[in-house]
Amino acid sequence: MTQLLLFASFPSGMGSFLRLTLLRFYHLQSRGRPPVFSVSYETRQLNKAGYAHFRNFLLYAERGLAGKRALITLFQDSLTLEYGEYPLARYSLEWQPDNHHLLRVGNPHLFEHPYHSLQLSLWSPSQVEWLLILPCQPSPRKRKRKQSQIIQLPLLFETNQTHQA
Repeated sequence: MTQLLLFASFPSGMGSFLRLTLLRFYHLQSRGRPPVFSVSYETRQLNKAGYAHFRNFLLYAERGLAGKRALITLFQDSLTLEYGEYPLARYSLEWQPDNHHLLRVGNPHLFEHPYHSLQLSLWSPSQVEWLLILPCQPSPRKRKRKQSQIIQLPLLFETNQTHQA
């Protein structure tokens, strides 16, 4: 009966994209079953409004980081958006019974960080309700194109010139 706990990290100055953090805790008698908990990482590019597209949701990170790549950390029932060494936002997740698809995202929590937008907002937060979670349609799967074989036939004047010479 052994337990395995592994944690490795690069120096903090290298940023969270280079930081490799593996955290696994296996049940003592798992026998091929998935680990009790695990951390997984993904990156997403933030759109013009500062949202990251994750599964069927747009999750707000920071408007000042539009076009940048943010790190998404999934740990049990929480999702954290990070940029550099700073967490931007945390969301709670509710999974469908198959434990692979999201049912609901909620409880947004925005963190303080140095990446605020330099542009002043038009409205104060009390005047407008800012939606941090937007449901969206799943992106359509891209079909693989069949490679067509196009053969360039000789042009008419090219065939005449070769016969005349």
